This record gives sequence, C-alpha cells and structure tokens, in this order.
Amino acid sequence: MSGDTARAGVLFGRILDMLDGRRRVGMENIGIIDVCVYASLGETDRALVAMREAVSMGWRGLYAGMLSQPPVMLDLLAGNPEYEILVDEINADLALQLERVKAMDL
Repeated sequence: MSGDTARAGVLFGRILDMLDGRRRVGMENIGIIDVCVYASLGETDRALVAMREAVSMGWRGLYAGMLSQPPVMLDLLAGNPEYEILVDEINADLALQLERVKAMDL
C-alpha cells in the first residue's frame, strides 16, 4: 500500500478496533459497518462472515431503504453468490414481516 491507500488501511483498522466488542443488533448497534469496512479493504471472505453473522442475529437495519441505493461498499460484494443468498434471505424475511403486519387487526 502506498499514499492514501495505506492511510485508508490504517483508518479502517482503527474503525474495526472501535467496533470490536460492540453489539451488532439492538440499541447503539454497529449493524454491518464492519461488513462495509471489510469489503472496502477487499477482504470479501471476512465481509461475508460478518454479514452472515448479522443476518443470523436478525439484523435488518436500514436494509429496506438500502435496496434502492446501497452503500458503495456493498456494491463490492454484489454478484458474489454468498452475498446474493444473504440478500435473498433478508428480502424473504422482510416480505414475511410485511405479510404479518398486514394480517394484524390494527
């Protein structure tokens, strides 16, 4: 790494250090910030492991809003079969949640 790339690596490393031990879901959660950082660093495998963890923990965050304009960092994962499976899983869960809400007698 040289120049700005090396500096970016250091900054991303600091971000990951700050996220270490913080909750992925719930109040004051990190959501998938680490996924975006790993993807930006080109660490696709680590990004997908973190994404799988988030999805399995029930993370949905602002995903519905991100469908129309996802963060650029997630674009780096687009086309990856594992990522697409996770996206499909989230979409299926959100659709199920919507059906449940529609079925409620409000």
